[in-house]
Amino acid sequence: MNDIILLSTSDVCKKLGVNRVKLQQYRNAGLLKGRKFGRGWCYLPCEVEEFLKITSGVDISSPEKIEIAGAIIRESKRVSNSG
Repeated sequence: MNDIILLSTSDVCKKLGVNRVKLQQYRNAGLLKGRKFGRGWCYLPCEVEEFLKITSGVDISSPEKIEIAGAIIRESKRVSNSG
């Protein structure tokens, strides 16, 4: 039987070295997938790894830059899915 590993908000914040507000900004911008679980959020390790991959070398130091990065990544996914 395969067990599913879920990471808590605290786990992901520690892994990324950010606070909860920054993590929420990543999620809201579409850079990081997460699932509402009760009153909190949980994340799959593969989703955190994907976030690290797609944001490598990308300046996401401010809310504005996070939104821009999210828009660019969403557009690139849309284009790759339509072709």
